[in-house]
Amino acid sequence: MKSIATWSRALLGGAIVAALTACGGGGDNGDSSSDAISLPGLVVNGLGDQSADMIFNPWLASIRTFRLESETPGTGDARIATIRYNDSTTIQQHIDFYSSNLDVDTCEILSDDSGGGGSSSNVPCVDGGNAVVINAPNGIWYTISQGDTGNYDVDNELPAAIPAGASVSIPGGEFPSVGAIPISEPAVPVRILPQSGPVSVNSQYQWQSANGPGVTMRISFLEYDSAGNFIDFRINCDAIDDGEFTLPADVINEITNNTNSLVARYARVKRSIDLIEGVAVFSRLAVAE
Repeated sequence: MKSIATWSRALLGGAIVAALTACGGGGDNGDSSSDAISLPGLVVNGLGDQSADMIFNPWLASIRTFRLESETPGTGDARIATIRYNDSTTIQQHIDFYSSNLDVDTCEILSDDSGGGGSSSNVPCVDGGNAVVINAPNGIWYTISQGDTGNYDVDNELPAAIPAGASVSIPGGEFPSVGAIPISEPAVPVRILPQSGPVSVNSQYQWQSANGPGVTMRISFLEYDSAGNFIDFRINCDAIDDGEFTLPADVINEITNNTNSLVARYARVKRSIDLIEGVAVFSRLAVAE
């Protein structure tokens, strides 16, 4: 089973992964409150009547999760990071950064050396405590110990889908204590077309739409050789979650000229920026078929 770094490549694409801070990224808590700001693929919650460019906050908690519904348990990944920016950082800067790093209804053809990418950021991770906890309504659901300072990672270890009503708690160290950051997975994708197996230039791409705040659909094309061995992720497309997507000409051309088999996989992604207990939170939760 691939690690979170490999799955992140399929979901984010190398350029976005490289642009993320050294401490990771995440999904969205699903809040659709009346003060929410909805952008393509990103929802902003918790600002009230405050202007985002006037909210100065150096603290960012970054939460990312991913799993394959068809291989649960066994594919549940989580990456949580506690980050400190400088004191002049505003919520608007986070909004600008994360909204600019997702081009909806576009595709990227990945080269052989695209890689998951590392971070070139100098933003430091800081201690958020010995472990962070994912809580269910009835108590602790999963605990993730701190590895490198400010990093809390597990690969293929979450025991199931994240429970309804779950939250993340950060005990605090240099990073402030945060009691409850709500998180909720997006709905599992349900495909209509294409049928399972290799795609062709005539394949159509349709699924059951969920289309909630901050939600997009990632259509990844996984490449296999003639013996059925997985080679790499060849194409990623990010689409509005409206139930259908038409491939652009360059992707059709790539499918036409590729001598290996390409198989499409749907993943629904939720992204948000939230202001919770005085801390900015970027979260990114994803569930694939």
